Amino acid sequence: MVSSSHQSASDQLLARQLLNRFRQAAVIDIAVFNRDLLAANADVINIISTLPGAHQLMLHLDNLKSGHTPKDQIDPSAMPFAMVTGSAAKPVFLPEPDTEENDSKETDISSHVPLPNKIATAFETFDSSYEKLEHFQKDFGDDWIDQFSEAVRTFDTTPAQKDQFDAILSYKKLIDLWFTAQGMIESPNTDVIKDLLDNHQDDLNKFGDDGAKLIETLKTLAQS
Repeated sequence: MVSSSHQSASDQLLARQLLNRFRQAAVIDIAVFNRDLLAANADVINIISTLPGAHQLMLHLDNLKSGHTPKDQIDPSAMPFAMVTGSAAKPVFLPEPDTEENDSKETDISSHVPLPNKIATAFETFDSSYEKLEHFQKDFGDDWIDQFSEAVRTFDTTPAQKDQFDAILSYKKLIDLWFTAQGMIESPNTDVIKDLLDNHQDDLNKFGDDGAKLIETLKTLAQS
C-alpha cells in the first residue's frame, strides 16, 4: 500500500506538472493535456488551486467540466496568457530568432553543483504574471534572462526546474511580442505589421479577447 506521505508527494508533483504543461499551451497536445487534467483526482485539483498563477487553469478546468470548452481546445478567455493585457506600449523591438546553439559541450556540470538558491527560488515562485518578470529584472538586473539561461546550462538542474525555465522563457517571449505589437499601433509600418501577423498571429491569440482585438486593429492598419 502506498503511504499517505508518498501519495501526497505524488499528487503535488502531478499538480505542478499539469500547471507547467498548461503554461506551455502553445507547444503541447491540448487534447492529451485535457484528458490528463480531467483524469486528475480531487487531491491533485485541490493542490493546483493553491499554486501561484493557477487561476486560468482552474477556469479552464471549469469550462471543460461544464462542456463550455471542447475536449481538444482551450477557450481564449482561459488561455494562460489571457490576463497579461492592458499595459502601456513600451519601446521594444521584434524578438530576434534564436540563433545561439546551446551546445552541450559548453556545459560543465561535472561537479553536479545545484542551481543557486536565489535562481531556484525565482523559478519556483514564477506565476505567469508580468509583475513577476519585473521582479526578476529588479532582483537580477536587465540581463536576468541571460543569467537564468547560463545557470540552466551550467548548474545541475532538476526536470521541474527546467520546466519552469522553459515556461519563463516562453512567457517572456510572448510579453515582448505583446509590447511590440502594441508599439506598432503608435508607429505603424505596413510591411512590418504584415510580417508580424504572418508569423505571430497565433501567438497574439494566446492573449484571449484582448489579443483578438489587437489583431483586428493591426489588420486594419496593415490595410491602410
